[in-house]
Parts: sequence; structure tokens; C-alpha cells
Amino acid sequence: MKPKEIIRNLFLIWALITSTSFCYASTNGSVSGKEIDKIKTEVKDVVNTLITGCEQANFDIAAAVFDNSPDFRYICNGNIFGYDDMLKGVNSMFKTMIDQKYTFLDEKYTIMDKWTVLYTAKAQCTMNFKDGHSTVSDPEAMFMLFKKAGDKWKIIYAVESTIDKTIEKKNAENLNQIELFKQRITGVWKCETGKDTIFTWDCKDNGNAFEADSWYESNGKRFWKSKSVIVYDKNSDKYIWTRVFNKGYTDAYAWWFTSPNVLESVPISNITNPSSAYFRMRFEYLSPNSLKQIVTVNNKVVDIFNTHRIDIEEQNDPSFAATNQREFLKQFSGSWKGELGKDTFEIWNNKITDNSLEINYKDITKGKVVSEGRTFFIYDRDTHKFIGSKISKMKDPYSVIMWFTSKNTVEIIKFKDVNNTPENCSVRVLFDLKAPNKIVRTIISEDSSPLVTNYNRINVK
Repeated sequence: MKPKEIIRNLFLIWALITSTSFCYASTNGSVSGKEIDKIKTEVKDVVNTLITGCEQANFDIAAAVFDNSPDFRYICNGNIFGYDDMLKGVNSMFKTMIDQKYTFLDEKYTIMDKWTVLYTAKAQCTMNFKDGHSTVSDPEAMFMLFKKAGDKWKIIYAVESTIDKTIEKKNAENLNQIELFKQRITGVWKCETGKDTIFTWDCKDNGNAFEADSWYESNGKRFWKSKSVIVYDKNSDKYIWTRVFNKGYTDAYAWWFTSPNVLESVPISNITNPSSAYFRMRFEYLSPNSLKQIVTVNNKVVDIFNTHRIDIEEQNDPSFAATNQREFLKQFSGSWKGELGKDTFEIWNNKITDNSLEINYKDITKGKVVSEGRTFFIYDRDTHKFIGSKISKMKDPYSVIMWFTSKNTVEIIKFKDVNNTPENCSVRVLFDLKAPNKIVRTIISEDSSPLVTNYNRINVK
């Protein structure tokens, strides 16, 4: 900033303070000690709201603290804006950003009277942009004048002065592709691709590669289901994504991060010359759990999808479990073995389809089969539960109901207890998937203590 601009800005600030102070000097605006603490707390909450909005690049949060008044002024490095122009500029800037990070070196609250507070601060700020570059403001000086209208504090004047340095976006060659993939693509991701149509991507890190199941779902029916394997290729420093659909169609793509927050994808045939690709996908991470997917054909954007990652808390929420029963069931596939007592074991062999589960079991004592049977479950779309029949050579057949209460926990009751509360059920069987290869079963019956059995997956390669 030029010396004349600095002097002019200082004059404006001085005129602002003195004129505002003069306006309130004619009123009874004296402030007691307790009131000072209360006012400071109230204004500090507004400052924190502003900083939160700025750090998240959330326009709605940040804009809410400014006073929509003809008297509003915002001065930034010698440029003066009114309320509308300031909001337009902030909104435009936030759309290009991922986030910001402030470090405050000094802050001061000056209580001028009951209705006016002067806030000043010295800070450092890092702004991260979607194209991969960053800007560091060091130092950044802030001046904000707060006015109380009714019971709310608003910013009526603000001044910012910064010394900025641009950090060029990182070269993809310097990025750790393996770590970025572990952080960015795993988990359950969902996006709306059309009316009543949801795309789901469920990706797991198995240590040597990533494996993913994906599908589209509309009105409770799944279609275009696929399985993917994503493997790192050291020579190209890219991941190779191969996918096969349930109808036999296959495709393959190259994936790589061009910045910490941008993932690019082109068909495998364009891996050596991505810029020539007719079809491209670009994933812009807006936060660790949300991204924008941009689909380009012949250098024209044809689709944009907003996608979010479902966190663990949401996955374990009962309402989430209600609509993902069949997906959770896949975790229990295969063969399992549990010790029922001395020299006595039970072995399950679980066969799973999209809508059913068949459990064949044997109880073995000292190498001899002493009991065996089968339970067959069918998924009921109306209740989001599995209805099953248990058949055994030793007992009469009976019907049961099974459902997931969270991603890793299952409950089974007899059909006759469907209208009973849990404590009034004759028998409850609870399963808890403690690890991919370990299940804990608890049987709770009305006439005995809970019986707990640990099962481990067998024949795991």
C-alpha cells in the first residue's frame, strides 16, 4: 500500500471512531465492569462466527455478521466497498476456495459504550484454493466496528490490510498418491444422479489395493451394480481402476491427484497423454467428506454431481441401517467357527445373494456331528428386515425375523415375538461384528443367563 493510501485509510478510521463516539456521547452509554465482560463475550461470539465462516469458506455463515445498512463500509488494501459489493466479492471469492486457516497473534476488544465495540487483531491467514494454489497473508491486520441493534451485534465498518504471498500449486510428481488415496477415496460415498436415483460407492483399503462396490438405486431397486479394484502403478505414479458390472461390461481408468484436493481420471488408453482424453472425470474435494464430481466430454462439462462421505456415526444410526440391510449382510458371508463348550464346536456356512441369506450349520462334538440344520432368510422391502425359517433334524421348524440395528450389529427374534418389546421376547439373538473376521453372538432367553459365543471366520486366505 502506498503512503498516501495508508494516511487516507488512517484518517477514515480516525474520523469513523471520533464521529461514532460523538454520536453516543449524548446518550447514557456508560458501562459497568460486569457489563464490559458481558459485552465482550457477546462480540467475541460474533467474531468467532465470522472466522468459522471464513475458515470453512461458508458464505452464509460469514455474511450473517455484517450489518445491511447504507452506512456499512468495508476497506481492504485501499479499496472501499458498500454492503452489496462486499458480499458479492466475498461470495465470488469463497466459490474458488476450499478453506482458510487463521492464526491470531494479537486481539483487542475496546468497549466504547453499551452499543459500540472496536475490535482489532493481528493474524496470519492461509487460503487454500480449488485449483491447488494457496495464498498466505502474513501479517494481516483487522479493524472491525460493531454496533448493537436490538439484541444483536453486527459489523458496521471493517478494515483489512494484508501482505500476501502466493504459493504455487504442488506438482503432482511431489504428491504422495498412496497416502492421498487412503485419506480421500475410502468409505461410503453417496450422490444423487437423477430424480429418485442415488449412486453409492463403498470403498475399502485392503492394504495392497482398494476394493469397491458401487450401484445405482431407484425406488428401492438396485441396478448397474459393479465391483472395482484400484491398484497403484509405480511406473506412472497413478492408480489403475478396473471395474466389472453385473451385466458383464468392463472398463478401466487411470486415477491420480494433481493437487491435494483434486483427483483426475481418464480412460486407461489416455494414461500417457491425459489432455487428449475425450472423456474425463474431475473430483474437487470441498472438505474431507464432500466433493464435486465434474464429468467432461470433448472438453465440455456434461454433468456435475455433489457427493458426500457418510461418517461412522451416520452409518451406525438406526435410520441409516434401515435402508442398508442387504449391503450390511455381505460382511457375514463365508464360513465361521465358534466354540460352544469343551470339545464342541459350531460351524456356519453362510451363502448370500442380493435378497437372501442361507445359513447351513453343524454342531460337532469330538469330531462327530451331533446336530445340524438350515435357516433361510428372505429380505422384506416393506419392513427392511429379513424373514427366515429355521429347519433342524432335532427340533420342529419355526420362523424368525432378523435385522441390522447398525452397520455391525444384528438382532434375531422369533416371529411370534414380533409385537413384543425386547425384554418380553422369549429369545433374542444378538450378533456383533467386532472385526472383519470376528463375531460375538449373545443369546438372551427368559429362563437363563445370557450365553456368549465367539466366532471366527475360517478358510480365510
